[in-house]
Amino acid sequence: ELKAEDEMKDYTLDMTLLPWEILETARFCFQKKGFEKTTILDICERLDIKKTQFRKHFKSLDEVLEILWAL
Repeated sequence: ELKAEDEMKDYTLDMTLLPWEILETARFCFQKKGFEKTTILDICERLDIKKTQFRKHFKSLDEVLEILWAL
């Protein structure tokens, strides 16, 4: 479970950078909770976005993980 002290950098979400913000937030969640325990909702809640915004850019968490491994 993520705790209050598990803070990410403070930033203002720029919608043109949303795919990158999703990737960064996913990486953070994967490190803190592990891939198996991280959900799309976890990522969306941290970014204050809807699941539809996530799905506009990525099909699944597996796809996000594949992209992160490639970077």
